Amino acid sequence: MNICRPGQKTSPAAKTFAVCIFLCCIPVCILLFSGPALSGGPTLQLAKPQPVQIKIGEKISFQAMISTPAPEEETPKLSLKADVNEDNKNFEIKRDSTLVNNFVLVAEITGPGGKSEKLFESVTVPPGQRKTAVLNYLVPEYAETGQYSVKVILSETSGKNTPGKNLGEAKETFVVTGQTVRAAIAIPPGKTDDLGEFRPGQSFEAAGQAVNTGEIRHDFAVTFRIDGIPEQNPAEPRIIDLAPGQNAVITFPFQVLKEMPGGQYGCILSIYFWSTIEKKALALYNETTYRFRVIDDPPVIKILDLGFSERSGKKARIKVKVTDDRGVTSVRIFYRLPGKTDEQENDMTAVPEEPDVYIFEPGLRQEGEFSFYIEAVDTKSQSKRTEKIRVTVIKK
Repeated sequence: MNICRPGQKTSPAAKTFAVCIFLCCIPVCILLFSGPALSGGPTLQLAKPQPVQIKIGEKISFQAMISTPAPEEETPKLSLKADVNEDNKNFEIKRDSTLVNNFVLVAEITGPGGKSEKLFESVTVPPGQRKTAVLNYLVPEYAETGQYSVKVILSETSGKNTPGKNLGEAKETFVVTGQTVRAAIAIPPGKTDDLGEFRPGQSFEAAGQAVNTGEIRHDFAVTFRIDGIPEQNPAEPRIIDLAPGQNAVITFPFQVLKEMPGGQYGCILSIYFWSTIEKKALALYNETTYRFRVIDDPPVIKILDLGFSERSGKKARIKVKVTDDRGVTSVRIFYRLPGKTDEQENDMTAVPEEPDVYIFEPGLRQEGEFSFYIEAVDTKSQSKRTEKIRVTVIKK
């Protein structure tokens, strides 16, 4: 091996060898000294909920203790030298002895009916220490009575204090007691879930029978919406006060608007727990669904004025009335003049003083057959054509 002495020029081969040594060693050093090694992972312990039995509307606490292992002894820092371009370069890799353990605790609380809620808490625990985090849960007024389970998950943070990799979990149970608030809604007796067929502009009513199935008197909110079309949900929630066992029929009128495409729809009636303090619906109990169909007819064309024989040299007058349940965007006439082989087309002219009426006056300059048909298009791009009509043009 060649050894470079002060003042001696470095050969290209030596330079290459030194660079290779440097490039190969750095990844190894980074791998070995990226941070203090831990003797095991963090642990999670969950204490018995306090209290174990709680009433609706009261608060319960969950205490989770997180322990993190102490880091192993640090390795002395190393230094790496490489002789490149006749300059001595010192490359020093330092070991970081500071390790911050950021965690997210997720408490998943599941009631007797299978519904669950989640609580989140961010926790920072230094290496080799323990920390107890407390998650508080207020049992809502609309909660069911019975046994609940709580599963607390310890996870890494994946950015912005959101849960990442699961590092461990623990489970406990508690019991909720008290008088329940509960309700249900259904289609009233004697009615079916099929409301029928409607055209734009027509109206119908959807009724739901709400009943208090709980143990105390309370307010409930009944809502109405068209499935899949949020903008077609104009009705405000109906707030009803029901005693246990009491029922009431709530009716919502609805008008089919022109903007609704043809097809089948569902209208959904829902009943919620109504918070008299917050003045809003907080918990959904159940829903019932009706179905209906919107009929989207194409335009209707009716010929009002047409002579089946016209004399040459004068203008014919074709007058039609076009109606549509959504509105008409265009009325066009396609025609062939006597003695011509090519087909022409023109917009028909709306008559201002006569709603839905359109006219066209073709100039008939010679005898023969004049043929035409009319096409109308509505606002939903549906079109309708008449059959081809033939008119004999005779001499004056």
